[in-house]
Amino acid sequence: VGEAQCYEEPHLKRTLNTGGDSLAEAFVQVVYAMYGYMTDTDKADIFLFNFCTEFLVVKTIEMIEFDATNFKIKAIGRGETFDKAKHGQGTEVKAITYSNMQIHQDPATGKCDIYVIVDI
Repeated sequence: VGEAQCYEEPHLKRTLNTGGDSLAEAFVQVVYAMYGYMTDTDKADIFLFNFCTEFLVVKTIEMIEFDATNFKIKAIGRGETFDKAKHGQGTEVKAITYSNMQIHQDPATGKCDIYVIVDI
């Protein structure tokens, strides 16, 4: 399982650096890292997920389909409705940026590291 780290950057940007045993797993870890930044994951059942206007705390993310060649991803997030009293609210992430986005995959092992900056 990959691991997520957050770094502080100037101008209200935060860096998410994740990794995994595959590109698909590293993508999942980026989602966990971003929502982990948005809520106190020690109090949350896992992570906060915003889909349209519904707020959920995601317990699991299951990658159903990952086709990097054709740019197709299908995933399922399972969780519960966000409850401010139960989950605690962290900093809102306004957007993921393309600024300095990096994906490094080892061709021999398939392991992958991802570096993403988010605007807060």
